Amino acid sequence: MNTEGKEGAEEEQVISDEERMDEDDDVQIDVVKQAESYKEQGNKEYSAKNWDGAVEYYTKAIDLQPDNATYYGNRAASQIMLGLYNKALKDSLTALEKDPNFTKAHLRAAKCYFTLGDFPNAKKHYSQVLVSEPSNTEAKTNVSNITTILKNIETAKNLIQSGDFGRALTAIENDILTQFSLSNSAPEVGNLKAKCLLGLGKFNDLIR
Repeated sequence: MNTEGKEGAEEEQVISDEERMDEDDDVQIDVVKQAESYKEQGNKEYSAKNWDGAVEYYTKAIDLQPDNATYYGNRAASQIMLGLYNKALKDSLTALEKDPNFTKAHLRAAKCYFTLGDFPNAKKHYSQVLVSEPSNTEAKTNVSNITTILKNIETAKNLIQSGDFGRALTAIENDILTQFSLSNSAPEVGNLKAKCLLGLGKFNDLIR
């Protein structure tokens, strides 16, 4: 029986597989390089304050390397500058799924939660930063501020519960909105203010 042809075919197949593996590695290296190139272009756009352009390039990088936490974090930073807090929050949380120790992603998630009026979650992420960076000034300041905000919210709730809508409204406007430069768009705070205005019969103020 002549096995020479069969052995030759098997050897040819082995060499072909190795060559294919090398080709796959080369393709993967090219993908990584291209993704990094897009990230660098995004960084340039970010530095130039062209936030839309930065988002575009970071998105291209993500399309090539969807498991890279940095790309999501960078796109979140750009979206924050555009005021797209819901999108920025989603990207920050995705970045943290990829890398739970990504400090900047925690800070960005916290900022988004704070701006959207979700103070407990904002405090959670700022507190997480302090676990790894106890001296982080931004996190320390905001944990303190949020603690005060949550305390003032409880005070306003108690005043509303007792029917003292005037004092509750003053507390909301002075001790929460003005003191911490918040807007009525923070859901819980806005709802409390609306209850006060209703209780005081200031219906016209509700539709401003």
